[in-house]
Amino acid sequence: MQSPATSEQGFSLIEVLLAWVILLSVLLGLVAVNSNSLRTTTRAYWRSLAAVKIMNMLERLEVNPSRIGIDHQLLLWNKQNQQMLPSGHGYLNCNQNDCEIKMTWDDGKLHTLKITKTL
Repeated sequence: MQSPATSEQGFSLIEVLLAWVILLSVLLGLVAVNSNSLRTTTRAYWRSLAAVKIMNMLERLEVNPSRIGIDHQLLLWNKQNQQMLPSGHGYLNCNQNDCEIKMTWDDGKLHTLKITKTL
């Protein structure tokens, strides 16, 4: 009498390799999404910090409408900008009543944020 046919159980090597390829593809996709998210968050942080620094200079101008000693204030402000932002530099351009305050920084890409205010 012949023994009944036995069925083999388990996975073949090709099935295991295919599962690994799918798993690695998903993991690489997650790493790319995480990297992009981190880059976007960092750039948003720098932009927020630049806005705070522009508002800081605007407050300095509002406290000192005669602009006496503004060159010294600009020098101090730019020292802070360089410490807080990557290659950060602020610019101030004022005529009689209007002032344009501009901030630039470079985190691998040059960014600029500016505001014009009538004092």
